[in-house]
Amino acid sequence: MPSATPMVRRLVFLWLGVWLISSLTTLSGTGGLSAWLSLDAGGVRRGEFGALLGILAYACVHAPFPSLLHVGLNGWVAWLLGPEVEVLWPGRRFVKFLLYCIGWGAAFHLSLGWVLDGLFLAPALGGSGIVMAILGAQAAVYPERRISLIFFSCPLLALFLCLAFLDLLGLLFMVAGQGQRVAADIHLAGAVFGWTWAGGWHRYPMPWSRLKKRHASRRAEANARQKHEEEMELDRILEKISVSGLPSLSAEEKGAARGRSGPCPSLLLLCPQFKKR
Repeated sequence: MPSATPMVRRLVFLWLGVWLISSLTTLSGTGGLSAWLSLDAGGVRRGEFGALLGILAYACVHAPFPSLLHVGLNGWVAWLLGPEVEVLWPGRRFVKFLLYCIGWGAAFHLSLGWVLDGLFLAPALGGSGIVMAILGAQAAVYPERRISLIFFSCPLLALFLCLAFLDLLGLLFMVAGQGQRVAADIHLAGAVFGWTWAGGWHRYPMPWSRLKKRHASRRAEANARQKHEEEMELDRILEKISVSGLPSLSAEEKGAARGRSGPCPSLLLLCPQFKKR
């Protein structure tokens, strides 16, 4: 894997710097920077300026001191896996990747807050959605790559699917009115975004894609079988005309010979007067 790339380095340093400022501002007793820049669905609904700013800024702030795991884990995974994603989509494309991921996570969180009134109203903060997007993009492009964690190593795709499943489970608990401390919805939105951005749906067809292919194959076989039967019937009609003449055809046989778009060239050669009226 490449060493830390410019944008990833800036992102991690931004997280650490904002975390330090947020921790210091909590000494004022007002909640600090993390409270001002978090994603607050209730504040957005009321049109509060700080809440509107939090639609994008929430991904830059993490839980302040004494919490170290939140910013530390996100920074470590981004430093470890982010450079590969920036190499795949360098420059402005990586910036778009980050901004679209943040916007998608905010839109999903706010939509759930509006649809499920009374739920998802707790302020959300942190760059975990970005981390899940990075992990999803990497898993889509390099599924067999093994990633070494602190105590074990595993395939990247397996790790991504496991974490995405846990986020889905957390989302279900949130819908049930539990688990408000972790923004599983934003994590899951980031995972889906990163996987989609890297073309994961095309690289690894889902079970319903196989069903669609199977249905299309069966339909093609049925069409081919029907076409073969029609050709056999037409050959029989032509043979009948050659032996007994055109007047021997029944109305159904004449209709079958004409077909939907007109009679075939062979029939016209045998019977020039046999034209579709």
